[in-house]
Amino acid sequence: MCTARKPRCEACPLSDRCRARARIAGPLAAVPRAPKGGTVYRYEDSNRFWRGRVLARLREAPAEGVSLRELGAGLREEFGEGDLDRLRTVVGSLEKDDLAVTDEVHPSYKNARAVAEERPAYGTEAPGGKPDGEARVRLP
Repeated sequence: MCTARKPRCEACPLSDRCRARARIAGPLAAVPRAPKGGTVYRYEDSNRFWRGRVLARLREAPAEGVSLRELGAGLREEFGEGDLDRLRTVVGSLEKDDLAVTDEVHPSYKNARAVAEERPAYGTEAPGGKPDGEARVRLP
């Protein structure tokens, strides 16, 4: 049951006769332990949760789709400008899996042979040329 890296004295049936237990009891007690359960992740904060919510919202949306801002407002009451990047990431992953379509051009899909491009001032437009948050999302 025990290994040098992970002794399990509490569960060992021979712990009362073990010579090593007396020698390692002190050092083991001094080792800091992680709290039980470790890091707790909430499902509501996961990409899987948000992907499902976005798909459910898109099923109810008109055929021409909804803007990112409208989509975000339909997902969370306290949706703000800071949440646009997260929503863009979620929608981008859905688009990559052919579950959603946007009219925003993602940098990863641009033609690799392009040498130069004219870019708008920082923060004024999304990569596809639409004002930030105005790209439309719809089901394929």
